[in-house]
Amino acid sequence: MKDKKSITPQVPLEHLIFVNRNLRLSSIKMVGFDMDYTLAIYKYPKFEELALEKTINRLIEKGYPEEIFDKKFDSRYVMRGLVVDKINGNILKLDKYNFVHRAMHGKTNLTYEERYANYRNKKLDLFSNDFLWLDTLFSLPEVAIIINTIERLKTLKHFQHIKLYDLISDIRKSIDEIHQDGTLKKIVQKDISEYIEFDPLLPSTLHRLKSNGKKLFLLTNSLWEYTNHIMSYLLNNRLKGYQHWTTYFDIIIVGAGKPEFFSENKPFELLNTTSNQSKPLSPSINSFIKGEIFQGGNILDFERLSAIKGEQILYVGDHIYGDILSSKKKTLWRTCMIIPELADEIKITINNIKEIKKYGRMELKRIILERELNQIKYNIKNGINNYSKGEIEKKKEKYVRLIQNLENMKNGISSRFNPFWGSLLREENELSKFGAQIEDYACIYTSRVSNFINISPDQYLVSPPKLLPHELELEEMVR
Repeated sequence: MKDKKSITPQVPLEHLIFVNRNLRLSSIKMVGFDMDYTLAIYKYPKFEELALEKTINRLIEKGYPEEIFDKKFDSRYVMRGLVVDKINGNILKLDKYNFVHRAMHGKTNLTYEERYANYRNKKLDLFSNDFLWLDTLFSLPEVAIIINTIERLKTLKHFQHIKLYDLISDIRKSIDEIHQDGTLKKIVQKDISEYIEFDPLLPSTLHRLKSNGKKLFLLTNSLWEYTNHIMSYLLNNRLKGYQHWTTYFDIIIVGAGKPEFFSENKPFELLNTTSNQSKPLSPSINSFIKGEIFQGGNILDFERLSAIKGEQILYVGDHIYGDILSSKKKTLWRTCMIIPELADEIKITINNIKEIKKYGRMELKRIILERELNQIKYNIKNGINNYSKGEIEKKKEKYVRLIQNLENMKNGISSRFNPFWGSLLREENELSKFGAQIEDYACIYTSRVSNFINISPDQYLVSPPKLLPHELELEEMVR
């Protein structure tokens, strides 16, 4: 069935696909998808409230006192891409250079002096056990529990014996457990529409890719039962010719075990969906069988069995480490990052674009004026002075006013994204740690899979020009 739907002429900005590295879609032979938060978007904050409640229940079962917990999920305090310092119980927001710009202990912002004392002139080893990198949307309830619990422990003096390091470690273990043992999934399966968004454009998007010659595959860590429930809700009988969701995909892999899928050599298994029993894939099988369900596996066998490899594959996922970073480091696959929060970030940016641009121009003026003042200071020190004392004082006063105005503007703009953490993707004049990883590892990024319906499956996606600092400053310097 050939797709006849035309491309929408005017696409809302929040539905665009953005390009870090040029990508010629005509060269892509196969497109793969993660499921959770990629094809299946969980409803916010309904799912987060459920995960928070069940995680706290698990912690109480482990012996933690109920009174140290708060089951309220406050979206103002949570964001993806934060880092937890388990030793001090602080939550940090870093820029691309691992500089700590913001930090909270409970619901209290750390001052500049406190941040300086704890994190300046120290190399933060984010891969050590002393830090937690909260890079998935599944980690939002974790942020809320840590912040709420530490805030309560400040006033509950009779629980001061609880060690923050152990508490934070147990929160992570408990949230992992309720995801893995089916506690959450059983509830979601019983009332899928309550927790999973239905995107009416998703079926047509997948069909458009298929009808233009792309092979599609599903590569998810979720096991068959849960995958089948979620995908059936999203795709079964949603489009003529596709009675069952499996019809959309040429290859279906569940229980993939990412990121190890990209780095280890776990063999593929063939899954009997009736008995839920799996068996090793026979060595005589030299290609994937359409309609069969595979489990586990590794990237080398995937490329051998699919007969497609490297830059001919585009993989679409939401997890910067499990999906994007690992696939990009270990393979030549092209990558697309799904960032559901991006839609809101774009809307806020559009509503504040004049002020954001003004802030950028003022920041360039500050840089140039600071350079000039430093030059004057150096010249005076060496007995050279081309300015009167009054002129120098005026420049200093102008600089101080500029700094004050910039600070006020920065705080105002930042708070419109999030009152405590600012923008997901930026931190002051730098990319945030999360934003930098998207720039480094995602060839393209967008807010949801169905945004692909707005472009041709053979389109050449071109990255905008990247400007160096001297190019950004030239206009203001000449002026």
